[in-house]
Amino acid sequence: MVLADGGGSASTMKSLPLQILTGRWFMVFASFLIMSTAGATYMFGLYSAEIKSSLGYDQTTLNLLSFFKDLGANVGILSGLINEVTPPWVVLSIGAILNFFGYFMIWLSVSKKISTPQVWQMCLYICIGANSQSFANTGALVTCSRTSPRAAALFWAFSRGLAGFLMIMIIFQKRFNFTQSEYGGSAAAVVVLLCLPLVVVIKEEYSIWKSKKEAQLQLQPQSIDLTITTQNQNTETILPPSATSNSGGEVLVLPTSQKQADSDSVSCWRTMFQLPNRGDDYTILQALFSIDMLILFFATICGVGGTLTAIDNLG
Repeated sequence: MVLADGGGSASTMKSLPLQILTGRWFMVFASFLIMSTAGATYMFGLYSAEIKSSLGYDQTTLNLLSFFKDLGANVGILSGLINEVTPPWVVLSIGAILNFFGYFMIWLSVSKKISTPQVWQMCLYICIGANSQSFANTGALVTCSRTSPRAAALFWAFSRGLAGFLMIMIIFQKRFNFTQSEYGGSAAAVVVLLCLPLVVVIKEEYSIWKSKKEAQLQLQPQSIDLTITTQNQNTETILPPSATSNSGGEVLVLPTSQKQADSDSVSCWRTMFQLPNRGDDYTILQALFSIDMLILFFATICGVGGTLTAIDNLG
């Protein structure tokens, strides 16, 4: 908790464009763009036919390749462990490297830039490339969920709708012969849908900026009042000078509770079997050994098989 002088002028406020670019809603939008360009595995149907014809694979070999693609895309334990001990930019950087290496090696193989690789090498390449998606989702989505759960849920739902639209477009492109203008129209529709959440970002950030501006205008005549700002909430409370022992508008930093400080310093390896209350945040190791994760894992493997089979056979 921080006590700060509330007598600042309105000129010290961020401008609206700066508020939008540095706000949490734009951060969520940027994360949405990262996930949409992370080499999603449902695009496998677009290039699987090229792999099959160029490398001379039969359907059985192609199914083996798609299995390792699904394996890499759905095993995200490594990215979760790395995210526990590093900042998000490290996770995203590792994902970008894996994405480039895996799909670049596939392109070199299909375009005959290198000698034809063995089947196990192609399985390794596509597994590495697909695993980059878990790094992008972990670095972007987990950070958004911690920062702004409501915004993350909204953009996640929108991304699922966009994925459904892309799959419909893939099916139409396979069943009908698109002209060049029709391909351009479908690409333009995807770009419009990607930029559409900017309307929500600008609207929400404008509301936040307007409320901050009104609050500063109300506080401006009371130059000796103090403002209490909590670091984890967007609420402000005004205290008269008599409520504090400090005068002159100095900044007081109150330490956090000893319990929270101790919990932050404890290694995640020591708390892996100390499960928190339901609804609280779990570390990746606590989640791996929880009953809730086992239930989610079982439900996922029961329902994801049909979806992956349909995606892998779109080509």
